[in-house]
This record gives sequence, structure tokens and C-alpha cells, in this order.
Amino acid sequence: MSHRKVFLIARRSEPHSPALNRAAALIRAGGGELHLCLFEQQPLLDTVAHLSSEVARLAREAQLAEAHQWLKDKVQALRETGVKAEGEVVWGRPVLDHMLAKIRQQQPSLVVKDIHLEPLLRRVLLTPIDWHLLRDCPCPLMLVNPQALPLPRRVIAAVEPVAAEHGEGHLNERIVQFAAELARTCGAGHELAYAYEGLSPLAVSQPEEYTAIAAEIYEQLRQSQVERFHRFAAAQGVPAERQQVLYGPPWLALTDCADDPRADLLVLGSVQRGGLERALIGSTAERILDQARCDLLVVKPEAVAAR
Repeated sequence: MSHRKVFLIARRSEPHSPALNRAAALIRAGGGELHLCLFEQQPLLDTVAHLSSEVARLAREAQLAEAHQWLKDKVQALRETGVKAEGEVVWGRPVLDHMLAKIRQQQPSLVVKDIHLEPLLRRVLLTPIDWHLLRDCPCPLMLVNPQALPLPRRVIAAVEPVAAEHGEGHLNERIVQFAAELARTCGAGHELAYAYEGLSPLAVSQPEEYTAIAAEIYEQLRQSQVERFHRFAAAQGVPAERQQVLYGPPWLALTDCADDPRADLLVLGSVQRGGLERALIGSTAERILDQARCDLLVVKPEAVAAR
């Protein structure tokens, strides 16, 4: 995939950054430019400033000098490997506001950020900033876990062709297109998944004489929605062998699918309802995002991306 610009939310708290490796690998594979943005702050300086503004100024300058040198070294190392890269240091609080402002200013094709993987829980742990970015970032957002490879080998795109809100802004189409182009760039496998929960026959099987009718209605509904998924997938050029129908609660079915050791990246859609952000199917995305162990890529509808 030819990303015109990849925006990396850099960090210097740890020497190893899978997100940096992923962003650089994407540029090498698909071309474009990598913009590293390092966000710095030091809340303690507000307290220090009350005691001595000069000491606070010197401390701020020293921290910024370290940040600029760190970023300069990273950019130089990237350029030496053939990556077209630039970087900037941004100081200030709240960090989230500065992040969103820079993203809107740069208008990248993709935003990439590291996330933390909790070894004992064997799942990713999203910070408050991660959740805010998932809600407010106008660009596709890729969250990369510490065990990630430079490029994903298997990409799973989760769509909901039945949900009306996914038809707005061509969200399903955008999910498939972005996942397919990313897979081509990375030389990765690409699959399309749909999680069907439906209505359990037990929920409509009372009184007892209606059991057969309820089961028949359930099966007709299942067939109708599954066929709709297959028609959508075929229209998007996805062959039958790369179409997956999963059964059960969507958050659980998709989490299990993403937990497959062969799965490297799960692509989700995100829609906004009544001022509150909900991704994928209803409000289940928070459970998916909070349970998945692979990398995550969240795509917004056209209207949001165009803002």
C-alpha cells in the first residue's frame, strides 16, 4: 500500500519500538514519507516554576535538548536505511490535544502507535490516550503490540454488512479496501470475517409447540444474513476461500479469530452514535479491543476521515 504519509506517535521511554519498526517497514514496502512526532511534557515543572522559574526553564530546555537529539538520531538512522523521514518534538499539555492537532495538521494516510501487552493477562492494555485516539483520530489508526513483526503476515478484516450504520460512509468498503491494500503492500494473507450471533432458538421457543417454527425462522435468518455477507465479499473481489463466517457473540468470535497465532492484524470499523464512539458491531468493540492479542487497525467512515 502506498501511504503518502505515515504518522508515528514516537516514544523514547523504551529503546525498542515495534511501532517504529512497523512504520519504517511500511514505507520501505510501499513508499511514502514517515513523520515522527515526539510529544514531551513534564508536569513537575509546574511545581518547580512556583519555586524558581529559572530552574524550571533550564530543566525544560535540558529535556527538550535530549528529546531533539534522540529524534535526530532516529531520523538519521531511518534515512540511512532508505526511509524518507522527518521528525519534530512537541511540548505541552494535555498531550492528547497536541496529538490530535498535529494529526489534523499533517493529514497522514495512517497513524501508528505502540501499545502495551500484559504478559500475565496475555492481552493488550490500552491507555486512556489509546481510547481517546480510537474515538477521535480522523485517520486510520494502527496500534502495534510489543511482539509484532515488522510487517504483518495475516490480515483479518471484520465487516458487518447487515448493520445500517456500516453502510454510511461506505465503512465496510473502506475496511476491505484498506485491509486489502495493506496486505498487498506487506505480502500478507488477507481474509474477510463476519461474526453472526443471530437469535437463539431457545429465546423464542415458548410455548413448546412453537419450537419447530422458531428453529425454522432462526435458520432462515441465519442463511439470509450469511448469504448477504458472501454477496458483499464477492462484490469486493474476495474469493470464497478467504471468507470466514464466525458464530457467537461478535466480540468473542472475533477475539478468538484474532487470537489465532497466525493472525497478526485485525482491521475494525468505527462509527459514532449520539456523541459516543462505538466500533464495529454495537458497543462490542470495546470488549474486542480490550481482549485481542494481535495488532489493531481502526478505520473510520468517509465523512469522519474527510473532516
